[in-house]
Amino acid sequence: MKRGPGDIEQLPEQSNLKRADEACKTVNLKEVEQGIKSLRLSPKRFAKYFGLIVAAIYWLLCILAISRSTNSTAAIGYIFIPVTALIVFCISAFIGFWIGVIVRGILDRSYRYNFSFVLAFVIVIPIILYFASMGLEIAITYRDVNRISLMNSAELDDAFLNRPKWSLHGYDIYYLAAIAQNPNSNSKLLDRIAHLDHPQINDRIGSIFNLTYKNTKGLAVIRLVEQNPNVSVNTLEFLTDSTNYYVLGDIAANKKLSVECLRKLYAKSQDNSKGYLIEWGLKNNPNTSPDILLELSGKK
Repeated sequence: MKRGPGDIEQLPEQSNLKRADEACKTVNLKEVEQGIKSLRLSPKRFAKYFGLIVAAIYWLLCILAISRSTNSTAAIGYIFIPVTALIVFCISAFIGFWIGVIVRGILDRSYRYNFSFVLAFVIVIPIILYFASMGLEIAITYRDVNRISLMNSAELDDAFLNRPKWSLHGYDIYYLAAIAQNPNSNSKLLDRIAHLDHPQINDRIGSIFNLTYKNTKGLAVIRLVEQNPNVSVNTLEFLTDSTNYYVLGDIAANKKLSVECLRKLYAKSQDNSKGYLIEWGLKNNPNTSPDILLELSGKK
């Protein structure tokens, strides 16, 4: 093909410069795109947003839990929510950072050979397994507690026998609480619960999830046993040897208890700084002997 008079022959140097310029532009565009992608997938950004979301959910659950409680001191919990939410945020942000590293490595192949990508898996996988097992345990406990609340006496006996004897996160205590507060629980079943050697049976129970059903005060299992209308006198007498003065205070107000046991409780109230809990119960018990009431009336 012949060139016309207006055609200008392109020199090799100009052609090379043009290709170099285009290559530079391509590299620059790739660097910009890579920078934008890295910014979007930044583990620090992921940590911040993940921490904020988890802390917000925790804050909401705490507010709902406090609003369900009928405990006279429950409102104090509102004061501590910001502090505990901050702790939750810090922990969640730490976890979120390493999740962000994994996400970045999955979406951007250039990060997959980074040591931090491998380290993120080592850190995150055990944490995910731990919280997944906790979530599953909470979900199963919530389901079973609500089922127990609707059971009759025979079903409650079976529920007691088939309850989990141990749990990884300690939620087995809520099964006992649900059985103890059910008005269909018979006296023998309540007595068996009272004689259990469970490390949490004397401790108050509570959760940001509604696992306590109607136990809105978070009473200990042993107190739920004592307050059940079907509890026997023998069980109450056994519980007078308890070291839990809140339990003793409840028992002292129980009309089923004999005068002799009430005297035993009064003597016990004189030996401990928490004895006033027993005295309050004795004052409200019509079976308390007049001489004890007279002595109590003289106290401030």
